[in-house]
Formats: sequence, C-alpha cells, structure tokens
Amino acid sequence: MCQEQRRWWFRPAVVLVVLALVACAEAAGEARAQVPNNQTMAAIEAAWKARQKRFEKVQMKWTARHTFAKGSISNDHLAQRGPDAAKARDEIQPPEDVTFEMSSEFALDGNKARYGHSGMTWYVNHGKWCAVTYVSTFDGTLSKLHYLKDEGLDYRTGVIQRKGAYQSANNWAMRPVFLHFRPLEAPFFGLDLTAFTVTSVASKVRKASCVELQHRVGSSQLRLWVDPERDYVVVRQVISDDPSRPWQFDVDYREDGERGWVISGWQTTTVGRSGKVSESQKITVTEFDATPRFPKRHFDVTFAPGARVTDNVSRTRWLVRPDGSTRMMTPDDGRLTNEELLRTDVPVSRRWLPPWLLTCVAVCGTVCLSLFVIRRFRRKRGSA
Repeated sequence: MCQEQRRWWFRPAVVLVVLALVACAEAAGEARAQVPNNQTMAAIEAAWKARQKRFEKVQMKWTARHTFAKGSISNDHLAQRGPDAAKARDEIQPPEDVTFEMSSEFALDGNKARYGHSGMTWYVNHGKWCAVTYVSTFDGTLSKLHYLKDEGLDYRTGVIQRKGAYQSANNWAMRPVFLHFRPLEAPFFGLDLTAFTVTSVASKVRKASCVELQHRVGSSQLRLWVDPERDYVVVRQVISDDPSRPWQFDVDYREDGERGWVISGWQTTTVGRSGKVSESQKITVTEFDATPRFPKRHFDVTFAPGARVTDNVSRTRWLVRPDGSTRMMTPDDGRLTNEELLRTDVPVSRRWLPPWLLTCVAVCGTVCLSLFVIRRFRRKRGSA
C-alpha cells in the first residue's frame, strides 16, 4: 500500500518537473529572441536618425518608365467607385497595354518638401490619356497641390490638402525616397519602429542578407527588408491587404564617399485582381545634390490666375482672379465656366462658411438663448 502511494505521488511530481523545465526553456528562448530583436531595432533607429542628419538638404531628378496593363484602370482602380465609374466598369480601360516616359523632381530641406511631376493620367469620362503637370509643396505647416497643366480639364486646379503633414509623402511612387531620407519623421508619414517585429535576421533579397521587419494591422501587412551592411537601407517593401495582391518596390543604391548610400533608382509593382501585374514603374535617378541652395518660397506654391482651389483645411473653395484676388465658389458654381464665374460674385448669404465659424455662431446662440430663458424665469418668480 505504501509503495502504491509513493507511485501515486511520484507521477504528478515528474509531470510538474517536466512542465517547469519546458516553461523555463520557452522563457529562455523568448529572452534570447528578445535581446537581438531590441538590439536590431536600436541599430536600425540609430542608422536612420544619422542618415536624416547627413541629408538635411536634398535635390534630385528622375525619369520613370510607367506601364499600365490592359484593363488595369477598370478592373482595379475603379472597380468599387460610384456612378462616375459606371462606364469604366462596363468597358476595358485602358483598352491595351501602354507605357509612358515620365519625369519628376524633388527637393527636401529639413521638414520642408517640394515635388514636381509631368506625366499622363487616364480620364474615365473622356476615355483617353491626358497629359498633366503638377507641383506639390509642404512648407512645414500646409500641404498644397497645384495642377499647372491638365488636358482633361478646361481650367487649372489647386488643393490645400492638409495641415501638419505632407500628403505627397503617401504617394506610392515616392515612398522609397521618404523611407530613405526621412524614415522616422511624422510629417512625412515616418515609421514607428516600436510597432514592428523582427521576423528574420538573414533573409536573402536581391543578393543582400537582410533583416526582415513586419507590421500587421488587421488584415493589412507591411513588410520591410533592410540591409545591415549598408546602414540598414530599405531594399524592399511589400504592402498587402490580400496576400495575392501585393504592392512592392525594390530600391537600388550607390555609395557616396562623404554621406554614405544614396538612391540611384527603384522599381514598383502592383498586382491586380486578376493576379497579374497591373501597373509597374522603373525609375532612374538622373541628378542628385546633397548641398543644394533653394530660392525663397521654394517650398510653397502660389495658385495661378484661373485656378479653382479647394481648401480642405477651411472647407472653402474659390477661383483665383487675374489680379490675384479670389472669388468664393459655391457647390452650384462647378457647372459654370471661369468666364461666367468672373462676371459675377457670390452673395454673402450663399458663401460657404468655415466649420469653426458655424460652430462658434451655434454655441453663442445657444448660450444667449439659455441666458434669456433663465432671466425671464427669475423675473417671473420674483414678481410672484
């Protein structure tokens, strides 16, 4: 009986010892994995911050060979849009594969940026490609966009996009530039490295042994491959909401003797709903200067006469007159030509009011009405 009792106590004891050893081993493994993960992240952050300081100013130009596959506009870009895209959903747009040569220029000075682009864009209503030239700027406060030429419209357009961040930094074709020169800066949608995990420290990408970083938000996944041998430059980025439809870019670099690695070109690839490449770009940097001198107001844009400007910050819209003054526009004015708009002005009662002003008026009105009711109530009680 005693022997049986000893066996009964012995078996659970062995199980507990084994479980404790397994738990200790897992904890040790996690600790070992956590140390290089933290060290790697610290090294990446240090390298990126140092590069941002080395490249306080940048000026560069590049050319792009941009290819659109047959049906890529109707199948991918416009598949889920509203009534304006009905024609595109019924027809194959573009009707055939097409490749364009485009050009861009870029300038960076601290937290200020300027981007100019000349290329082609597809107009659904016209069913054809139209040449466009635009410039976008960020003066450290406001992000602006101005179309200097647009064959798809009878007038120029401008947009005050947002306050506190540069909208063009989210442009897919521009991400390699900002991930290299301003990877951590908030106005340029810089990365928060604390949200990433190291999934591999020896991934082979384009002949380089890279560290792979990964960040997930719901079904979306962002993956980066950085090269430790070249100051942790981003060699590849892949974004995907659907694993079968990734957005990918691969970046090429050349070594600058004084400042380290600089971008020499990059390639972007977008996979469409069909599972095939719907859009691609091959970009080659033609000019690069790390010590440029910029003219005054280089990082701001003045909207040209005749431009219709939409201000997303103040929620207003206006037309720039030939003398530089502005004529406020209402939603009904969009169907008028510029000549018709210039012949008339908008009555004050029809002008759009900024939301903050409407809110102030509403609050003041409510307060005044409340005070009036309270005073009347007190007078009635006093007279009673």
